[in-house]
Amino acid sequence: MIEEGYINEIIKNPLHPYSKFLVSSYIDINNEGENMEFLKYKEEGIAKEGCPFSLRCPYVMEKCKKDFPRYTLDGDRKVACYLYGG
Repeated sequence: MIEEGYINEIIKNPLHPYSKFLVSSYIDINNEGENMEFLKYKEEGIAKEGCPFSLRCPYVMEKCKKDFPRYTLDGDRKVACYLYGG
């Protein structure tokens, strides 16, 4: 689990980069363009060490590749990402 909170909050304001990708990747029939930033990152699969999404994340840092970040709490939300102090 990389992010936890009320579904409406996560959909309106996803914190983890992979959550952002998932929310932005739905196909909107009224929108011609697709916002699929993560498609630029061609690595497949899940990392065996660190954050499982580090192979596909545009914000990856060296520590993401080595250690899974701790959960950071922000009210009713929690996210496992070094971008938020993890």
